[in-house]
Amino acid sequence: MIRAGRPPNPDTPLDAFITRKTAIDAVLARLVALSDDHFGRAPNEVNWTDVAELADLRDRLVEVVTGRCNPTGCGAVAGTRFNAH
Repeated sequence: MIRAGRPPNPDTPLDAFITRKTAIDAVLARLVALSDDHFGRAPNEVNWTDVAELADLRDRLVEVVTGRCNPTGCGAVAGTRFNAH
């Protein structure tokens, strides 16, 4: 079984880091594409369930960002306790 902390046979920690960063970049690019397409919803299709799902997605993304950052290290995320805007 492969442990989550180490990929099998990485050449160096930097190689493993770059591999994981590249994977994250791909996920972020997909998220941007989905957002640019309004998450597949036409304006006349949007309902309150869609709003709730986007709110949940935003909350989970904020958790990821605030879990890795602090108010002085990564900048504030709009709408969090670090930035009330």
